[in-house]
Amino acid sequence: MSAPQKPLTVRFAPSPTGTLHLGNARTALFNYLLARGNDGQLILRIEDTDKVRSTKESETSILEDLRWLGIAWDFGPDKGGPTPPYRQSEADAYYGQLFERLRLEGKVYPCFCTPADLEAERERQKLAGGAIGYNGKCRQLESDIAAGRVHSGEKHVWRLKFPADRSEIGFNDAVRGQVIFPLANLGGDMVIFRGDGSPIFHFAVVADDIRMGISMVLRGEDHLANTPKQLMLYEALGATPPVFGHMAMILGPDKTKLSKRHGGVSVEYYRQRGILPEALFNYLSLLGWSPGDDTEFMLPAEIVRRFSIDRLVKSAAVFDEKKLLWLNGMHLRVLAPDDFVARASSWLEVFAPDTIASVGRELCAQILPIYREAIESFAALPAELLPFGAVALADPAELKSVLSFPSFVVALNWIEAHLAELPAAGAVRDEWLTMGETAVQAESGAKGKQLFQPFRVLISGRTSGRALPDVLRYMPKRLIEARIAELRKAISV
Repeated sequence: MSAPQKPLTVRFAPSPTGTLHLGNARTALFNYLLARGNDGQLILRIEDTDKVRSTKESETSILEDLRWLGIAWDFGPDKGGPTPPYRQSEADAYYGQLFERLRLEGKVYPCFCTPADLEAERERQKLAGGAIGYNGKCRQLESDIAAGRVHSGEKHVWRLKFPADRSEIGFNDAVRGQVIFPLANLGGDMVIFRGDGSPIFHFAVVADDIRMGISMVLRGEDHLANTPKQLMLYEALGATPPVFGHMAMILGPDKTKLSKRHGGVSVEYYRQRGILPEALFNYLSLLGWSPGDDTEFMLPAEIVRRFSIDRLVKSAAVFDEKKLLWLNGMHLRVLAPDDFVARASSWLEVFAPDTIASVGRELCAQILPIYREAIESFAALPAELLPFGAVALADPAELKSVLSFPSFVVALNWIEAHLAELPAAGAVRDEWLTMGETAVQAESGAKGKQLFQPFRVLISGRTSGRALPDVLRYMPKRLIEARIAELRKAISV
């Protein structure tokens, strides 16, 4: 099914009870893409009716992660707009007005059944083998008797009357097609308001979507079972429901719903791991949507241009961190060198300040370009930059084979004898290295690995890494001297 006719208004409505989960980030992204591709509007609404778990810190974190990801909304709690408020906790008066209308129209009734009463009824229904749900007991109360019990302060909730002459409710899902729900499976007349005057989730969501003129609700399929209940509320309120579309779930590698047991599942986690926002934007867009060909690497502008709700897929998407890292590497390599250095430096300042302090800001900026083609995320940089700020020899077991080469002592002696001749920095050091390798080869007869690895270990303390000339151009002399001393001790033991 195609997206609704313009004007299109969609929303992303997170609960501020934690960090931004990847599944929610994808929902926000697809709504953003839908709005931008159809000259529509995206509303950000904070669903903070859970007063115990909702926090301002979580709201701030969610908004920050969305901005970092490149998702911009048109109206929201930070921007205002024509249909305030944009936090549910600030909309109690509006909810009360709608509820009062339903009460006066006789579409709701108070229910005095206690939790124990409801549990006993469920157990009876299980034994009988029938449908499980509210049996409508309080719906049969005379209105004046029910009103008297409410007035006396007896604990109660308010339930919406489901139509007695209907057996099912259906809708045309923008992703899944026609969906039908038997009313018997909905659990009976649903609670929409608590006795303390606060709305339950379904009521607040529907009320807000009506107030904000939401024309399409695009969300995860875990909300599919909520839709028939919400459609009942639209009907009771005399409002035209939006088009609904339910996206397939994101699964972990074990094909179960992506959750904390799979490791990092938040946007914040991948920010800390040094993933670029455009790379995560790119990868999330491929989880449940196809561009129509084999294209995988795309910049945000291309994704906005190509996105179509008709290409959302019904099958679940499996989150693959290796593929995200691969895509991130691709995005790193298309950055202009100056942009790469600026972004890498900013990441290090926030997430690895010790590296900056050890190597030095200026030297870091000089070194970083040699890693643009080599890393998959900024998280690799602290380990890569460590040899430029500390002696940092590799593990003895890793060094063992190199230290045993007959050419190692020859290379050590040559570097020690010629270290004073090493130029200060830059490409001119290449000649010094070539001279050293030529001399060691002539004296030891070493070739290939036995020639190059001793120089690598003596200069960087590592057995592998970026091209040695690139590393040598920036390696401080004092660290090479310190490594020579440490390695001479190691071979004398």
